[in-house]
Amino acid sequence: MIACLLAFEVLKIQLTREEDPFLLHSLEVTEEDFQSLIVEQSIRVDFGAFPLELIELLNKCIECKVSSTLLLEGAFAS
Repeated sequence: MIACLLAFEVLKIQLTREEDPFLLHSLEVTEEDFQSLIVEQSIRVDFGAFPLELIELLNKCIECKVSSTLLLEGAFAS
């Protein structure tokens, strides 16, 4: 008898918001799914580097939103 063990890595992503306890976006991406994403989204990192790149991208989005909010608030402060 020959046993074959296939090991797949899965990236589990959960996005929440402290201000909204009911908000939860959840996604699981396998290495196979990721290969499709590479083609569809022109991703230029490998599966192992993707989590850190995604975190960096999300942090930049948060920073941009905060900066935009501060600029908008400053415009109405006068």
